[in-house]
Amino acid sequence: MRLWAFDVETRRVTHTRVVAETYSDAFQIVQRGLTKGDRLLQGGEVVLERKADQAQAAVRHLLRRAFLPIAGMEASVQDWVAEAMAGNPVANARLAVAGLRLRADDTLAIGSPGSVPQLRDWFARTAWPGAELHLALMALPGAKRINAPLTMAGVSSRCVALPIAVVMADGGTA
Repeated sequence: MRLWAFDVETRRVTHTRVVAETYSDAFQIVQRGLTKGDRLLQGGEVVLERKADQAQAAVRHLLRRAFLPIAGMEASVQDWVAEAMAGNPVANARLAVAGLRLRADDTLAIGSPGSVPQLRDWFARTAWPGAELHLALMALPGAKRINAPLTMAGVSSRCVALPIAVVMADGGTA
């Protein structure tokens, strides 16, 4: 999937972004949303950094975030992922609060900053504040979109699943 941007003139010029395979598909999606009197001004592909180094930087940023203490000691997201990998039954529940889940298929599901407040806070002032996070993560080997939204700590979110080996590569410095 690629990201496309269009300028639409209604009573004022607005900018619309849609995700679609081709320009034609994106154009049709935008056209369906137009009402009488609206005019499509221009559109084109939005080029985003999808390099593996950007994706690795996003993972590093996530893993280094300070998170809930473990046994009274300061801990990071990386520490909690390691706890979940070690079979700590509480760890996945704690990770869910942050929109994360270690899955049975040895992948880490990462929710969307758009629907998970903790992820939104952690990524707000980065190069990956919203949908950009998932777009960047898809550049990592083995990354896959999870088609159905997952519910974590009562919040439903679309997720990208990353192999845990990729997430924790080099001691969590993916």
